Amino acid sequence: MGDDLDAIASGPTVPDNSTWESAKAVLTGRGIWKAVPEAVRRLFEEGEAGARPDTPKPDSPVFRNVRTVIVGSNMLALEGAEEEARNRGYTSLMLTSGLVGETREAAKLFPAIAADIARYGRPVSRPACILAGGETTVTIKGAGLGGRNQEMALAVLAGLRSEVPGHRELFFLSAGTDGNDGPTDAAGAFASMVLAEKAKVLGLNPWAYLSANDSYHFFDRLGGLLKTGPTGTNVCDLQILLLPGRQGSERVKG
Repeated sequence: MGDDLDAIASGPTVPDNSTWESAKAVLTGRGIWKAVPEAVRRLFEEGEAGARPDTPKPDSPVFRNVRTVIVGSNMLALEGAEEEARNRGYTSLMLTSGLVGETREAAKLFPAIAADIARYGRPVSRPACILAGGETTVTIKGAGLGGRNQEMALAVLAGLRSEVPGHRELFFLSAGTDGNDGPTDAAGAFASMVLAEKAKVLGLNPWAYLSANDSYHFFDRLGGLLKTGPTGTNVCDLQILLLPGRQGSERVKG
């Protein structure tokens, strides 16, 4: 974890391991070096030549008396959710605190797990709570409004099928722990077969909204947004999948 501290909110008391060369390599690797303004390219070149100072590195004396302690993390948030789920009678499983990749691709994981739980009782038995955390990425191609959590919830909802075991009972949430998802006032959104059927009644095509990257307006019309306001913390995102016990055989407390 220590190697990643310089990436947390650009902390001024943490050594920065990047260099002019490594930053330029990102731009050239992405094929956008020539698209960067000339003034910026000149700045990089001056930095590489030593004409401009770099940020302080780990061996700098300014950090001699600095001690950095992490008091919150995505793992701690997941552990808190796991404890609450168990207190409510769920069999809980934490998948990862490092969920990354294209959002709508990562979203395919959750309906698939729900189907396995319903069919085989694996990886955990019902009533089940599956947890994950991290930060996925949305490749924006449309002109809509949303965030990665709303996009994930929409992708999960779009992939639900009433005939697939577990999908009808699935309840899913993806949300940012800071209460803010993208340039919106929502922390994230919910997905379930009930919401999918409501969308059909309202004439809302989830795939069309996904294509437009317009998850906010989809869930705003559907009533599926989670709005918490600022939470006072920011430890990435949480994904929560619930699959309650079968009617008459298992009962969830609370």
